[in-house]
Amino acid sequence: MDAFEDIDLSNIIPIIALGAAAEAKPERTPRNTGQKGGVYLQELLSSTPKRIYEVLRIKKETIFELYTWLKIHTDLKPSRWISIEEQMAMFLWTLNYSASNQAVAERFQHSKETVSR
Repeated sequence: MDAFEDIDLSNIIPIIALGAAAEAKPERTPRNTGQKGGVYLQELLSSTPKRIYEVLRIKKETIFELYTWLKIHTDLKPSRWISIEEQMAMFLWTLNYSASNQAVAERFQHSKETVSR
């Protein structure tokens, strides 16, 4: 019993309280757990022409022509997080599925703010 009498509880109680508080917090899960938008787009563009058309409702060749046209004739610019190709794919995907901002954010793994811009 002498071992317990030698313990300084003033040092242990804060540690126990911090541990209990950490355990009481709900476990955070990531909002998005899918494939990143750029990775998804590259995987899609390397798949069959039929799949590309089913997902984006546009032929692969037309995608590249549209990308080139947008790059030359518009002020559309890549950002730090999203390329012009991905911006275009998000738009086409939105049209094809009549998707909400939230659905596009989930599919392409970007914030709703990024999607709406």
